[in-house]
Amino acid sequence: QIGGLQQWIQIKGEATQPLLLFLHGGPGNSMMAYAHKFTNQLEREFLVVHWDQPESGKTKKLNSTERPLTVDQYVE
Repeated sequence: QIGGLQQWIQIKGEATQPLLLFLHGGPGNSMMAYAHKFTNQLEREFLVVHWDQPESGKTKKLNSTERPLTVDQYVE
């Protein structure tokens, strides 16, 4: 959880490799379904973590709300 919201992440690669947080899409768009086209080679060298940011993808489904996302909430 971050800021009281459940987060959806996907982890690919070996746990012994350096971590790479791939920020994509969001808010409102998720690239997780096809991000492997961008990250498949990176997964050989890094532990790649994909994050469905607030108001995008599966994170949005986990936190259904009518409240609009503000810049302050997103930064927090």
